[in-house]
Amino acid sequence: MSTSTFFHLLIIATCFHSFHLLEACQTMMHSQCQGFGSLCFQRHCVAGRPIASSELCRNDAQCRRNISPKWMALSVGCKDRHCFELIRVSQNRCVKHSDCTGQTMCIRQVCVSAQPTEYFCRKNNQCGFGEKCIGGLCFQPVPSVPFLSDSTTGVRSTATL
Repeated sequence: MSTSTFFHLLIIATCFHSFHLLEACQTMMHSQCQGFGSLCFQRHCVAGRPIASSELCRNDAQCRRNISPKWMALSVGCKDRHCFELIRVSQNRCVKHSDCTGQTMCIRQVCVSAQPTEYFCRKNNQCGFGEKCIGGLCFQPVPSVPFLSDSTTGVRSTATL
């Protein structure tokens, strides 16, 4: 392979990798996530839902004040002046991906739904930051879910996962 061909391939690979990074929330700001209630944790947009009866917020700390147990507060954030929590698939606490079963992964100590990427793997450290190796493919958190509007209250709620 000529040096010129090698550099062209290197540039293409770098551009592809950079494009993949743009899909995530690299500055760790919830506002970078497009879906309603989608929060940015571990450089990925993760599906969230509104916290019932929460007041308007300006930062994550305001949303986390009254959350119990305290470990669950890690999965709460403020976006567009409203408090949201990650949509978890169980009430159990996790500390590592292997604590979550099936197509789920551990983000901020809660198990959340995951979707496959196009990358192959044999173990978690072969996947990107905030991703999990499941069945030979890297998985990332589901970024958002459709929301339904309650016609009686006007409150938006998440569809069941």
